[in-house]
Amino acid sequence: MAANETASQSIPTIQQEPVLRERVYSTLEDLIVRRVLKPGERLLENELAAQLGVSRNPVREALTMLARTGWVDIHPRTGAYVHAPTADEIDDFFDMRTLLESYAAERAATRVTAEQLDILEGIWREGVAAVEAGDVEGIVSANSSFHDHISEWSGSGMLHSTLSMMKKRVRWYFSSVADVRGMASWDEHRRIIDALRARDGAHASTLMRAHTIATADMYRSQAAADAASA
Repeated sequence: MAANETASQSIPTIQQEPVLRERVYSTLEDLIVRRVLKPGERLLENELAAQLGVSRNPVREALTMLARTGWVDIHPRTGAYVHAPTADEIDDFFDMRTLLESYAAERAATRVTAEQLDILEGIWREGVAAVEAGDVEGIVSANSSFHDHISEWSGSGMLHSTLSMMKKRVRWYFSSVADVRGMASWDEHRRIIDALRARDGAHASTLMRAHTIATADMYRSQAAADAASA
């Protein structure tokens, strides 16, 4: 028997459930991304612990982890709050997203297959149905799937990986305007699909750029309105 085979057989596989703080982290992160916990909202350890059915310690640890990943701000005297993005953060995020998404659409136009276009058509129908039903979570989910598939089919692993890392932030921003963007967003998706089907990379890129900018502008308007009414 080869030495490496002997070594692999002597090293046991570790089976370990996620520790409690990581499960609390994942739950709170999901609530933040879906805007159940809203930007600027105070996060009280005792209330969260009671709602989640855990002690305060894993909640405290999870909040510290969320602060490291930018979802929560912790202030020494007043406690933890859901992070509220600054104007500079919003500009930086959407500028980067627009650049990457438009490039992904341009590349995908020359690589996407007929079968993959049919998948996008199905996602488009799901999104339209979600808008008609007033299903915000359905709209957000279909939107995420639409963009994720285009980046995957761009043929660039690095590009897809980078956009995948931004996916939760995209959902976070889009969740607040999904119902307001409504059918307009899916009309834009429709035109992007048509450009991809025509193998017109330049047009697909232009449409994707306009689409992501429209979402960014809507988010800024919504954020300004929310701030004015606060």
